[in-house]
Amino acid sequence: MRSRIRNDRCARQFNECKTSERLYLLNEMKLEDRYHRFVRWSEEDGVYIGYCPDLYFGGVCHGDSEERVYAELCEIVRAEVAHRLGKKETLPEPRVRAMSEIAVTAEP
Repeated sequence: MRSRIRNDRCARQFNECKTSERLYLLNEMKLEDRYHRFVRWSEEDGVYIGYCPDLYFGGVCHGDSEERVYAELCEIVRAEVAHRLGKKETLPEPRVRAMSEIAVTAEP
């Protein structure tokens, strides 16, 4: 849970920064932390499914516990980044960002 809070704090700080500060934060972040990860419940499958859209198409792992699926997803992302770096491959630029849905109503 602490790493999730740390990642949320880092993401908030990153989004609120100027461009020069963002470059500094990118250099300070672990490479795998640049990739958005999320877990959601699948009614159809009856399990939690972990996703990392910048690295994989579709679900990456699944299980009965949201926390265990998130932990497994983090390990998979770390391993994938290390594997690609070991092969001297270029890592894809992170494009997916968490967003909140908000209702916007126009006042008369």
